[in-house]
Amino acid sequence: MAQEDPLISVIINCKDGEKFLHECISSVLNQSYKNFEIIFFDNNSLDKSKEIINAFQTNKIKYFYSDKNLLLGEARNLALSKATGEYITFLDTDDIYLKERLSTQIELMIQLNYAVSYSGYMEINKKGEYLKKILPRISSGNIFEKILKKYDVNLQTIMLQKELVDRLEVSFDKRLNFSEDGDFFLNISINEPVLVVKEALIKYRIHPDQDTRKKYNLVAKEFKITLNKLKNNYPEKYKKYKKAFDFAFVKLTYFEFLDILINVN
Repeated sequence: MAQEDPLISVIINCKDGEKFLHECISSVLNQSYKNFEIIFFDNNSLDKSKEIINAFQTNKIKYFYSDKNLLLGEARNLALSKATGEYITFLDTDDIYLKERLSTQIELMIQLNYAVSYSGYMEINKKGEYLKKILPRISSGNIFEKILKKYDVNLQTIMLQKELVDRLEVSFDKRLNFSEDGDFFLNISINEPVLVVKEALIKYRIHPDQDTRKKYNLVAKEFKITLNKLKNNYPEKYKKYKKAFDFAFVKLTYFEFLDILINVN
């Protein structure tokens, strides 16, 4: 696609992400699709993240810094507020875009007239070695009921129109520090049909130090916040998807029980 095509804002939130940061940023700068900006939001990092960013010397990167530690939900909102692109997508500092990621996804969204989409991904280890491929099993359309039962959407694979975010008035919940991405996407998919791209477009790194593993104790608490918020904000949709909500609340009980077992030993 050509330079006049829609601007895509790639949002990267960082908290001491120096270890894989150069590879992460390079994967965006090397995209076949060229009309993008990188919104890099540094959440009070104490490592060399800023030095790594400065070394790229490109006007594609817009650097923002918080002088205090923020919960991830609030940090993602602040980053989102800086985006000027017609389309929005995300990347975490330990993950990687495949070269055709942006071009493949935006072309399909425009061609098939969807305002939001997500794709599959590859899992890699800390050395970048291939582990397995995770592809969506569901079809495009109204997917809310299915992903409420089994949420398998990777934030890094989501692309959406900025207009959709503004129209639905959705944001990342400031109370959440683990599942802010799932909460965000569920609040979109309950209102909007979703394009499911059954290709792996990113590499998702699995390693002992990744942020997700450190915060797993928050699963039950934050999932409860999301379920109750969806139930209260969309009473008609709650009635429509009652069986799926019932299933999700049962799953919540399981998460709460698991949390007790882990923390009480």
